[in-house]
Amino acid sequence: MRATILAAAAMLMAAPALAQIESHEGIELQNQILELRQELQNLQQFQSQTNNAAPVPAPVPTDNPNPAEAPPGANDAVAGLVVRVATLEEQMRSLQGRVEELANTQQRDHDDLTKQIGDLAFKLGQGGAPGAPPDAGAPPPDANGPAGGMDLTAQAPPPPPPPVKHTPEQALRQGSAALARHDYPAAEAAAREVLALGAGPRAGDARFLLANALAGQHQYKDAAASYFAVYKAAPKTPRGAEGLLGVANALTGLNDNKDACQAVAKFSAEFPHADAALRQRATSARKRANCK
Repeated sequence: MRATILAAAAMLMAAPALAQIESHEGIELQNQILELRQELQNLQQFQSQTNNAAPVPAPVPTDNPNPAEAPPGANDAVAGLVVRVATLEEQMRSLQGRVEELANTQQRDHDDLTKQIGDLAFKLGQGGAPGAPPDAGAPPPDANGPAGGMDLTAQAPPPPPPPVKHTPEQALRQGSAALARHDYPAAEAAAREVLALGAGPRAGDARFLLANALAGQHQYKDAAASYFAVYKAAPKTPRGAEGLLGVANALTGLNDNKDACQAVAKFSAEFPHADAALRQRATSARKRANCK
């Protein structure tokens, strides 16, 4: 019987190692195992006291000795504990299997979303440089290109530079005022003037102004590329969130609802704590694209 008790103790010692699941069911199983461990320790103490007690007279042999008639007592209690421990361990293994299956499902969903985002980034021409003047040696973009094309890196030729140079702040103020009065060509000219000065501290504002001006002129391909550049330049900021929503709206203008819905889904995944105004804009973009 001592060997049986030691085996049960070993099983109880190993049981907590299986309970690595921080859930209500896992905690309940851990508590049951701890209770069984305490019961087994009590049986061990009882066995030790019994072994240390004074020997009792040997039983008088009978004609038909039957060892099976010995008092089961502690043996039955230990056997019951062993069965209960085995049952709890099986429940713990089953719970661990369900947790691992859920983790695998979440990983597959994450991989699918990552692939969709990668496809969207490829379509948006993330390697381009929205706002930069086109190569002088390159032929002008074909306005009647193949239907359904998503080459968003092509840029419309910039307007002639203004005769008077402004500081970036002056140009942005003039461009914002032009945008407010729906003078989109003037807003575009102001944005390109700032971008022509290089990647200064106001380049992000100029790029966003350019995207809005292009969208106002229904130049949705160029607008989508500019909005995506806004997001890439500041992916963890409210301005980056505005860029993603701008991408969704521009793609909707191109009747590319599928990619527009992916852009809105990316916004929801990366900006779960966006303010109420941005969430309302995301809801509107989702409705315009008929997202499921």
